[in-house]
Amino acid sequence: MLSLLLLTLTLHPVYVESSCLGVSKCSCEPGPNGAGQVINCRNRDLTSVPAFDLTGAQTRYAELTLAGNRIASVPARAFIGLQFQRLDLTDNPLVRLDPSAFSGLERELVDLRLTLGQTADFPVAAIDGLTRLNILHVVGFRGRQLPPKAFWTLSQIVELRLTSGSLDTLGVDDLNAQRGSLQTLVLHGNEFSVIPTAALSKATMLTSLDLSGNQISSLPADVFAGLVNLNVVDLSNNGLGGGGLDPAAFRSVGGQLRSLTMKSCQLGDRDVEALRQLNVISELILSYNTIANLPSTLFNRMRSLLQLRLDNNRLQTITRSTFSSTFSTLEVLDLSHNPLSSVPEDAFLDLRYLQELRLDSVTTIQLGG
Repeated sequence: MLSLLLLTLTLHPVYVESSCLGVSKCSCEPGPNGAGQVINCRNRDLTSVPAFDLTGAQTRYAELTLAGNRIASVPARAFIGLQFQRLDLTDNPLVRLDPSAFSGLERELVDLRLTLGQTADFPVAAIDGLTRLNILHVVGFRGRQLPPKAFWTLSQIVELRLTSGSLDTLGVDDLNAQRGSLQTLVLHGNEFSVIPTAALSKATMLTSLDLSGNQISSLPADVFAGLVNLNVVDLSNNGLGGGGLDPAAFRSVGGQLRSLTMKSCQLGDRDVEALRQLNVISELILSYNTIANLPSTLFNRMRSLLQLRLDNNRLQTITRSTFSSTFSTLEVLDLSHNPLSSVPEDAFLDLRYLQELRLDSVTTIQLGG
């Protein structure tokens, strides 16, 4: 009988629901790299912020995650008595955040992430007191522009992400308070039709800018003027082709831009002329465009180019001189899924440091030694 019981327990182990601070749907777990404890309430079908029992328990944690639930509102003093550095409220249909929702977190909270419901206002009053924030992610804001002084008190923001919303403009003063701190700005998945140059120029410490997935149709000359530290730009999934790319678009950042991604931008042959300004570029990603011809001197000034991706374009012909100017640096070259029909045997012979060459689906090439 004992053997049978042990076998039954082995095949059908008893499930013991974890509990953290008196909340059965949450668990207390060690943080990554041993960095404190995490209160994990992720994906637990919660409809409200749990009432944690702090009797006899520690109150300082590395993180509280409530992501992936059905929480629609955060009441006043919802986290009072707890201290943590990171709060994740993403993937919740948040409609209302009380002005004092984050009361008590002002001294510790440096990383806040949340998703707004369709009808939610931007939570200016709720975040106003979180003056130590370094990272702020807001997903799903449906306004066309930010409320006045939305980040007026948040002068220590290093990374700001406003994604998957309806923003189509930034006010000239929207980033003024972050002019000495902001390094990463992500505006992916909004409705910008032009680069907000005047607003961006205030963020003089900006090093990384992501405007992918918007409705930008043109890049005028010197569109990134004033961004003296900018070295990473992602403009993917914008309809920039057909002459919308001014040859001098990158002139003001050509001596500092290290990474440029322009996937699925409808770029054609005449649009690549703007790339000549990129003197120190090391990563250039032009996948999924309509480029058919590459000028033989296009890469002559790109003496630091390490990675070049031209897959899924319309290239038919390349020559030995096409990439020869990158002979001392280029490590990755992706030409896959192009209708290449004319490629000499020595096309890549000068690329002495090449580590990865992709020619997937190209069947007409015979490479020499």
